[in-house]
Amino acid sequence: MAGIGGLVGGSALDDELKRSNVVRLRGLPFSASESDISDFFKGLEMGPDGVVICVNFQGRSTGQAYVQFATAELANKALERNRQHIGSRYIEVFKGHPADMQGALRMVGRGSGTVTGSSAVAAGGILNTGIPGMSGNPDMRYTGVVRMRGMPYSCTSADITAFFKGMQVVVDGIFLCTHADGRPTGEAFVEFANEETAARAMQLHREPMGSRYVELFRSTKGEMMTAVQQRMYGMFSGAGGFSQFGVGQIPGMMGAFGVQGLTGMNVAAMQAAGLGSMAGLQGLSDTSEHVCIKMRGLPYNAGQREIMDFFEGYNILPNGIHIVMGATDRPTGEAFVEFITSDEAQRAMERHRQNIGSRYIELFRATKRFVLLASYR
Repeated sequence: MAGIGGLVGGSALDDELKRSNVVRLRGLPFSASESDISDFFKGLEMGPDGVVICVNFQGRSTGQAYVQFATAELANKALERNRQHIGSRYIEVFKGHPADMQGALRMVGRGSGTVTGSSAVAAGGILNTGIPGMSGNPDMRYTGVVRMRGMPYSCTSADITAFFKGMQVVVDGIFLCTHADGRPTGEAFVEFANEETAARAMQLHREPMGSRYVELFRSTKGEMMTAVQQRMYGMFSGAGGFSQFGVGQIPGMMGAFGVQGLTGMNVAAMQAAGLGSMAGLQGLSDTSEHVCIKMRGLPYNAGQREIMDFFEGYNILPNGIHIVMGATDRPTGEAFVEFITSDEAQRAMERHRQNIGSRYIELFRATKRFVLLASYR
């Protein structure tokens, strides 16, 4: 039977997981549906949130899911299904935290959890993160987004607002695309207050902006978020940085934002969006906390999955694995892993000099500050 992640008994998180009525699934076929998962747990009564399949910013399944049961006892019983099959894949079943499930629900527009913080969620579930392109509707499948192409390179957000005069754009809902060196590409994404307004905006297709006519295309929030993500990773072009280990994911410690990019961030709204590892953001003000481990000696073909398997039974933050890339965009053989607590990181040091394949891996304790600085190497 799968446990609760091998946590040391008596910790606050351990107690929360024991009381949790949520389980996390890993290793799902990408074609698996909510109904397949319901059948997998046939005979166990589910809670009101039922099943949610985790998706990335492109709206595609990550192979993970959360399931809420009617009681914690039923969730414990669900652990007995660990390593049983859906199709040809065996499924790993772990106890999950309700907050993590709420984040997954918000990624598909079903979030019901409340998030505290100033103006995190406005009326209608609209988010205000304080970051251009990352506000608005948290559903990655939302189609109230328009992509613009062919704009003058001098175009600003104010010019775009004027272009769509009379049509409501969400706060921080304009993202101007740039190359890695900061030069504008002539493209932008605009998120409107609703899908009807986005459809009306399409009437301006091939209308002029200055001396250029502008092409418009219907888009989704997921495509917009992917563009934001690519810009963030582009900050490390030619200088090394963290790898894009999962399509559409943002690393848990927000290394790709850079230190300056954290200024003015509405953390509560980012939590409401379920973007990246929000537990990591909560403690970001104290970057001296030793919740991270530096790995050295990794096989160059080792990815997120191999690192997760290496730390099987230890509680890693969602999206808390950061593979370090060199200046030529090749792996350096190093990675950083962020754990849920400093104690859990210390426990994970038990894996020092254990192997991945034929290579033994050296482990070193690290702080969040060290990881943020490493992103600028």
